[in-house]
Amino acid sequence: MKEFYVLGINGSHRIEPRNTHYLLERVMQPLKKKEYIKTEIISLGDKELKYCTSCFSCNKGPCPIKDDMTEIYRKMLTADAIIIGSPVYIFNVSAKIKTLFDRCRAILFREENYNGILKGKIGASVVVGFVRNGGAELTTQAIRNFFDIHQMFYAGYVMGFSGQQGGVTKDITGKAFAKTIGKKVLELLELLKDVKVSRDTEFVEQIHKKVD
Repeated sequence: MKEFYVLGINGSHRIEPRNTHYLLERVMQPLKKKEYIKTEIISLGDKELKYCTSCFSCNKGPCPIKDDMTEIYRKMLTADAIIIGSPVYIFNVSAKIKTLFDRCRAILFREENYNGILKGKIGASVVVGFVRNGGAELTTQAIRNFFDIHQMFYAGYVMGFSGQQGGVTKDITGKAFAKTIGKKVLELLELLKDVKVSRDTEFVEQIHKKVD
């Protein structure tokens, strides 16, 4: 049985695990039951992510900026599925997630026609808003746009709402949808396990050397 690696990215600026992390964990639950799937959630709250400056150095090699993004690249390139979670910040993703998206230019413009090296991986989104109709839909679309431009397979989304006492832990619908998305990610992993996607292997090796 092929082993899979599913990466969750928590875009909350909070250091301690709260609403976004909670829903990411709910998505991971069906995946953790499978011995052949390794899951990990990384939080951007304590990571140093500098802004993309459009220096275009990544057209020829790895991003020259030295910060925690280098290790995040490595995890994203290794992952079979990436689940991105973000709280709603003014009808959009958090600043941490937006910076992550911008910095992923370095792994997008690597091949002709902008195929990138996330192509063929599975993506899913987790969004936490304060109330319904408060920007969760637009935030979900922003994450979907990221997956689309990288030509990833989209497993779907979950929107949770934290406005009530107890936060998303009391959002019955959100919790149920989170598990459903986890199951959809699992189904797609099984369906796509034999799909081979060309990668810029030289660039991947450069990323690994830069980290090591």
